Amino acid sequence: MIPWRSLACAGRAAIVACASVALAGQPESVNLIEWGVQHAVPLPDFAAIDAAVGDARVIGLAEFAHQQPECLAFRNRLFQHLVESKGVSAIAAETSYIKSTAVDDYVTGRTHSPVVDAELLHGMFAWSPRISDENRALLEWMRAYNTMHPDKRPLRFYGVDLTGSRPGDDVFAHARETVDAALAYASRREPDTALAMRRRLQPGLEHFTRAKYGRQSSGEADAFTAALTDLIALFEERRPRWIQTSSALEFNRAVQNLQVARQHDLDFRTELAGRHPDTMREAALADNVGWVLEQEGEGARILVFASFDHLTRGPNAQFNNEQLGAHLATRMRRQYAAITTYWAMESAELPPSDDAQTRADVFLRPIAARLVQPVAFLDFRSHPRFSELISPDAVPPGFFDGVVFMRVTSKPPKW
Repeated sequence: MIPWRSLACAGRAAIVACASVALAGQPESVNLIEWGVQHAVPLPDFAAIDAAVGDARVIGLAEFAHQQPECLAFRNRLFQHLVESKGVSAIAAETSYIKSTAVDDYVTGRTHSPVVDAELLHGMFAWSPRISDENRALLEWMRAYNTMHPDKRPLRFYGVDLTGSRPGDDVFAHARETVDAALAYASRREPDTALAMRRRLQPGLEHFTRAKYGRQSSGEADAFTAALTDLIALFEERRPRWIQTSSALEFNRAVQNLQVARQHDLDFRTELAGRHPDTMREAALADNVGWVLEQEGEGARILVFASFDHLTRGPNAQFNNEQLGAHLATRMRRQYAAITTYWAMESAELPPSDDAQTRADVFLRPIAARLVQPVAFLDFRSHPRFSELISPDAVPPGFFDGVVFMRVTSKPPKW
């Protein structure tokens, strides 16, 4: 059993939203705050969440703010339940794909060392250098599960984000690592071919970050994009041969690194064209979630763990209303169950007023303030007008499929 911090403690109310969160602005005849207070139920187990999630193949669990210990502990317990009772086989996280492969090797036992070191933990959330005990506990449980159940589908860990690191002047400073990894794989198969491709790509790789991409000429950028496209085509052409001389896992990882590189290239070009760059990142996240489903096979179910702003159905001005959750809702419809976390935040901690988190806080805070249960779940799908709450025509439309309220005492970490 993964340790779960005691949730029966004093502190600010917190909500893990697992249903569509409709905000203030609904018709006066529907008092959602009163309804929410009356219908939130204690959460001694996950039966209520199971009913809200149904048979969804993609279950999104969002952090209202990154790295809150109680939220991570809840994620661990929920993931364990979904694995043991609902056939979930993987967790796909808002972290760098290339960093996540070492994490996956650990949980599947391909890494023989039982030690979870700092670099491995960084791969679970590449946006922060913080080391989390809850993240360590999750990896240890996943590895132990795989060891104890060799006859079952192995649990997997995937990063579905681009090559992020701590935000700064150059958010995607490590984007070239994706191309370097693919070229390293190719060089073990065909050294001369890989060397020729590296020579074509090298000038562009020196500028392959958001901050530096625009310092090259348009012709140089086009030459890099063409070379990257040719490298992807080379992998497709060599697929049978290279898989035979390595493994499907190694080959697929190299190809996915190239796909992330292509996503970076599109992201950088989008910003240079004066368009909202994060919309390209959000589409990439959705594509990568789809890739994880393909890797897991027919009928697979996965848990996607990311921030509130990414997983909400919307609207979300921060991502031009084109965030990951909106993509998943459009592509998968009811096969996507939206789950998030929420805890009442101080005004100084909230993002700008048009941010989705701020708008949700306006609605969720008064419900949280009136709840007496240390942990409670509010299933918005049980609302008689749920279909209207999640309709694109609602003002505003629904955010998630439900809400779990918990109390937190830990200070938000600096990530």
